[in-house]
Amino acid sequence: MGVFTDSSRRAAGSGPVQDTRLFQLHTPLGPEVLIGEALDVWEAVGPRPGPALDDAAPGWSDGIEAWALDAAPGPACAGLRLVVHALSTDARLDLDALIGQPALVELLCQDSVDELRPWHGRVISAALLGADGGLARFRLVIEPWLTFLALRSGAFVFQDRTVPEIVDALFSRPLDGGRLAPAWRWDLRDASAYARRSLCVQHHESDLDFVQRLLLEEGLFCWWEHEGDRDGPALGRHTLVLADHNGAFTPNPQRRVRFTRSDATLGADSLTRWRDGAGVAPARVGMLSRDYRGLEARPVRGPVGAAPALPALAQGDAPGPYAYEDLEQGRRLVTRQAEALAAARGLSHGRGPWRRAQAGTVFTLAEHPRHDGSDAARDSFVVLAAQQRTRNNLHADARARLPLLDEVLARPSEGGADGREPEEAPLHEAALLAQPLSRPVRLGAARPAPHGDGGMGLLPRRDVETAPASDAWNQDLLMNPPPLRALPLPDVRLNRAPTAAGVQSAIVTGQGAPVHTDRDARVRVQFHWQRGRGGSHRLPLPASGDNAPATAASSTWVRVGQTQAGVNHGAVFIPRVGQEVLVGFLGGDAERPVVLAGLYNGQGQRDAPGNRIHSGVPHATPCAPPWFAGSARSGPHQGHQHAAVLGGYRSQSLDTSTTGLGGWSQLVPAPRAWPPAAPSRSPAPRAAWRWAHRSRYCWRRRGRR
Repeated sequence: MGVFTDSSRRAAGSGPVQDTRLFQLHTPLGPEVLIGEALDVWEAVGPRPGPALDDAAPGWSDGIEAWALDAAPGPACAGLRLVVHALSTDARLDLDALIGQPALVELLCQDSVDELRPWHGRVISAALLGADGGLARFRLVIEPWLTFLALRSGAFVFQDRTVPEIVDALFSRPLDGGRLAPAWRWDLRDASAYARRSLCVQHHESDLDFVQRLLLEEGLFCWWEHEGDRDGPALGRHTLVLADHNGAFTPNPQRRVRFTRSDATLGADSLTRWRDGAGVAPARVGMLSRDYRGLEARPVRGPVGAAPALPALAQGDAPGPYAYEDLEQGRRLVTRQAEALAAARGLSHGRGPWRRAQAGTVFTLAEHPRHDGSDAARDSFVVLAAQQRTRNNLHADARARLPLLDEVLARPSEGGADGREPEEAPLHEAALLAQPLSRPVRLGAARPAPHGDGGMGLLPRRDVETAPASDAWNQDLLMNPPPLRALPLPDVRLNRAPTAAGVQSAIVTGQGAPVHTDRDARVRVQFHWQRGRGGSHRLPLPASGDNAPATAASSTWVRVGQTQAGVNHGAVFIPRVGQEVLVGFLGGDAERPVVLAGLYNGQGQRDAPGNRIHSGVPHATPCAPPWFAGSARSGPHQGHQHAAVLGGYRSQSLDTSTTGLGGWSQLVPAPRAWPPAAPSRSPAPRAAWRWAHRSRYCWRRRGRR
């Protein structure tokens, strides 16, 4: 049955239907309101950016005017994107009612007519491309709930949490007023292996960027699983799976995929092109980090693998101070980096009419010259990324009306990338990026392509150079190739990217006392951008919680820079609670703050402009050094207000002050009582004071009356 039913139903005013179509589109607008015309899907094991899949992407060649791209989003960033071109008999559909709503796309596969393959997500963009009075063409962009985290940014301080706990806290924050319930699950080999981070800062990043950065640092990856329920209010659900080992990948519903000859028609699901890749890699990876409290360096190293490598090359890095707590954690991190380098060295690309190509699933390639399916270690692959293009098998009546719509849109008729008619272009085509299952999956950072650039797409491409002997090379594919596009290899980074530039000011916090410090003269600070009841701007958090309590729980211990610091000598400056300080960041890392200096601000006495209230030697206070007794004869700052003055002056020779073991001399009162009992007009005798000397072994008095 075609997209339009028989003439009697059309005369009765019934709209198009999508029964038995290659793919079906379901939205909250109701059944049969939007009928899928063309579908472009990108999905990947992430964090990995994807193509924009907009109307200007090579391969569609539909000549859409530039104004139609205004509502098109940028490159896919959440590991899943569906771009659906749909037809409707109503050009006045309320597009605002679709934004943020669930949508379900189901693809008819070869192995089952009843169990369709689902893709579930949320509509993030909708546009009316044009209408001819009878049919209207719409474009819907569907992405997962993780995309909404790219629109929510802020600054937050996490303390004493592991990366899975931090990710859980971010995902638990309500989305869409609580109406959208994110779904995710963990599949970790050993959750206890992840260390608690004393300080982890989301520094003016979007929630999505922050999560992806944490996953890359720990060697974690994720992909999507879908469930369809066309009769339910949410039309199904999509779940994010986060894992750290290859055992978490599930077998593909079509576990064995044949390598067959190329054919433009939709026949048996198979792969018609395949290319194995191999490259060089460093022989080993090393890291070195130092903990200032332990006064020790912690070098760790690990081999990349037994694959072809240059034995003389080693990749080393110093990821900053105290990057890991102990050698065991350091070895785990360096192993993750070595596995990422080994994974990026040997990737495979495939292409063909395989509708079950799904990221995060395992399949076995068979009947290929290099992979006959008999060796699991050699022939088993995990799909890292897949891109699929599908055009619906519309009825002849519908296809007859499309040229009229195309003429209104001022573009050529719908066809393939090479200008073929719809009847000649394949109904479905898939391209995939795969990795041998025998190697652990580890991803690095990849540079996203600019808007409108399909540099990270997989279709169309001439990237598979192996074909069956009977194919004799497809001349149309090789002699008139479409624009070539390739997925860039991950850029495995060892050093953590700087997240804070320059210096900032912060407020010293504590727990009830004027001075809150520890053995190393460290203090706790609270930044102005922390949000909560005790924050500088008093802005509450959108979600529950308080990230600015203005107490010792505001942050971790932060070292204080001193003007002089050495072994058993130096000067110590301890900022008081409530004082504003200048904070810098080691290596530009927001998680490695250091107090550089103290700052004056509006706090203090209001009646102290200029020199109205003097300070310094003439007006010493109890906080002044003991050798400044003060010379004021009256007032609140009269002389000899320092308590240490009553105990006399101390002195020490410079040659013994650096060791801390030398003696010192002090002026102390004489043994006899002073002042005398009887009044006397004579000044105090000089014999009232004596010099006392303290050494490591004895006390002795010296001086004369």
